[in-house]
Amino acid sequence: MLLLLTGIGCEVNRAQPLESNSTKSVSADEAIETPGPYSIKPDGTVAYQSLPRPNGHLLGTRFSNGLTRDQVTLWIDRTARNMGGTRVYVRSIVGPYLLDPEEPASETNPKTYDVMIEVWEPRHNELDHS
Repeated sequence: MLLLLTGIGCEVNRAQPLESNSTKSVSADEAIETPGPYSIKPDGTVAYQSLPRPNGHLLGTRFSNGLTRDQVTLWIDRTARNMGGTRVYVRSIVGPYLLDPEEPASETNPKTYDVMIEVWEPRHNELDHS
C-alpha cells in the first residue's frame, strides 16, 4: 500500500540543468530591462526599493563576485543577453567592499560588489500561464 501511495504522489518540479537553458541569445539592439529592486546609487552605496518579480518565464539565476561598479551593469547586460532574457531582477547587491580592507581604495584596490540576478523572458501574451 505504501509503495502505491508513493507512486501516485505529486510530481516534483526540479530545476533544469544549465545545458538545457535557452540557447537563444538576445541581439545587441534589444534593450535589457533592469528594474531592481537593488541598484547602486551615485555615491556608490547600495539602494533597495521593493518591487515585484517580472511576469514571465524565469530562465535562471546567476551571480558574480568582486565586480567593480563599472563592471556590474556590463556583466548584467552580457549575462541576460547570453541567457536569452530581456528582463533582469537584481536579487541582491552586496558592497561596496575592498579586496584588501587594510589599504585605501585605489585603482589596484577598487571598491567591489557581489551581485545576484534572475534573468526572465517576458510572456508573449497575457493568456500564457505556463
